[in-house]
Amino acid sequence: MEAATNFQGADMDEPSPSKFSGPGGLSPEQEAQSKITSRKILAKLHSNLVEIVCKLDHLEEGIVNKAELNQTLLDSKVPDLAPEELNNLLKSQDKGQKGYIAASKFIDNIYELASESESDGVLRRIANAVAHQGTNLKEHLREFDSQDTGTLEKAQLKKGLRQCSIAVSDSELDILFKDMGRKMKPRTDGLDGDGMGSLKKRKDQSAQQRRSQPATKELIDIGKFVASINLIGKSKPLPGYVL
Repeated sequence: MEAATNFQGADMDEPSPSKFSGPGGLSPEQEAQSKITSRKILAKLHSNLVEIVCKLDHLEEGIVNKAELNQTLLDSKVPDLAPEELNNLLKSQDKGQKGYIAASKFIDNIYELASESESDGVLRRIANAVAHQGTNLKEHLREFDSQDTGTLEKAQLKKGLRQCSIAVSDSELDILFKDMGRKMKPRTDGLDGDGMGSLKKRKDQSAQQRRSQPATKELIDIGKFVASINLIGKSKPLPGYVL
């Protein structure tokens, strides 16, 4: 099920340890990896995953032991399923970290994570193009980061991809930025030169800065964008009959 694609220059930005905060208890980085893990599991076990999980509900209370589920899935010999990635997925499903997981919720989450979003579809098309070209995409996109911030605006990203012969529409860019973008505006502290101005003076300065600062910009992180392309390029979409 796994493709042996390796993008030149698409080095992985390892997700930094953090609390699970996104949908389903996952940060965006952890959710991206969990999508890959879920697809691996369903590719092998789509016909009997429900049966496997329900057999572990020994007391018929709708919950299963996380450690037992972890070992059962490892024993199922899912191709290329690393113990660490499975552990991270199960950890996100045990929000209270009590060692137990709701059986039906776990199954629902696996199917939800395994399905491809609109953003996944755009990233997969870009990943396929990059794989054929052997482009060092991360270094190439950095050339369009005129302020050296590690981020790009929509127009900059579109231009950078177009110069790699990868055309993306405005609607596709909107999808990517909705999923992966962030808004940022210049930081102001409201203090005068030596930081010791009066309260009134600081308020006046702050008001003036708010009036004069440029509008908030919508940006996408180059490293995370390329890492997402690398991740999705490592797996094939599941066939419709699985989902």
